[in-house]
Amino acid sequence: MRWQNCGRELESVYSHIKKIRKIYLFGVGREGAMVRHILEQRHGDLEVAGFVAQEESLWGGTYMGLPVCAPDQIPGEPRTAVVISYVSGFTKPIDSKLAQLGWRKNVNFFHYELFLPLLEAYRHGAWLLTSLCLLPTLRCNLSCRSCQSFTPRVEQHRDLPLESLLEQVDLLFSKADYLGRLRIRGGEPLLYPGLADLLRHLDAHYREQYYLVELVSNGCLRPEEELLSAMAGGKTVVLVEDYRDTLPQLAEEITANIGRWREALREERVVVRKWEQWFDLYPHPQPDLDAALLERKFDACHVPWQEYRDGKIHACHFAANAARAGILRGEPEGEAYPLKGHGPEDLFKAVEFCLGYNSKGYVDFCRHCSGYAAINPFRVRPGVQQP
Repeated sequence: MRWQNCGRELESVYSHIKKIRKIYLFGVGREGAMVRHILEQRHGDLEVAGFVAQEESLWGGTYMGLPVCAPDQIPGEPRTAVVISYVSGFTKPIDSKLAQLGWRKNVNFFHYELFLPLLEAYRHGAWLLTSLCLLPTLRCNLSCRSCQSFTPRVEQHRDLPLESLLEQVDLLFSKADYLGRLRIRGGEPLLYPGLADLLRHLDAHYREQYYLVELVSNGCLRPEEELLSAMAGGKTVVLVEDYRDTLPQLAEEITANIGRWREALREERVVVRKWEQWFDLYPHPQPDLDAALLERKFDACHVPWQEYRDGKIHACHFAANAARAGILRGEPEGEAYPLKGHGPEDLFKAVEFCLGYNSKGYVDFCRHCSGYAAINPFRVRPGVQQP
């Protein structure tokens, strides 16, 4: 979205949010648990009355001690809203279902990625980011053909010096009041020699300023004891991207490493994700779009992951990866928000930037990229290696 009234773009949306007193969370899962936690801890006067699920098998049950109902059973009471607790790239069917039931988007139903930052900014004058990516290394032990970090295309892989990385983390938490999920990825983050130090630093200094840290690994590397020790009492969840079907020669090793994670950490802190398909970002021929159509593409794509690097929040994680891999020539202007110099007077500009606003309304990589899940027609098998 292109800024038209910077700092005041979302006043009309908040005019509806501020009337809400009761909330139903659409989504029984990790995002729903995070949203409930943030609302209870930071907005205790708002009642989270229950959860909503798409799966019929969950209807009539409970989740986190609250009732779970079907979409058509949500009470349409005054001052009640539905907050969709899924990553927005996958919510189009839910949006349509709620609209069919008479709910109105950004009036009495909202995506949590919009709802929580506006609630924090207008109520508390606080800057909340729902998610952010941090890449301490681009080195990887795999060479996936459709890597969304474009790691195989990077000519010179470099690790961020630990001292510099910790300074960037300190800068981030000196400006942002709260972060839902900090996702540490790569490359393969287990190759970063300072990973345990990074996690210890986050836990020692900022554990009250974030909900959790997600460590994304391909599961092929054995976690070292120092790393497991650093994670033992912290708030880090391991996300293992499971490529055992694609890489059967590594299946035994991956299974053993998953077992090591589970033995060292609580079961709920080890999430194994097996994807049937990836979406392939690049290279595929793209139509020659003018600025207006690029804006529409960027809005429809709505990639949920922004990257934090060099003291800046980059508007699109994939675009930042493309620039680093040399797909783009340099880093285009206007696509990153610098934290140095950010002050309280910049709060709403920062919130809007993290919700997809910038001076162009898109990023230059939109000219080359096939887009995120909702708009990308190019599906590939996960984890297939380069020849």
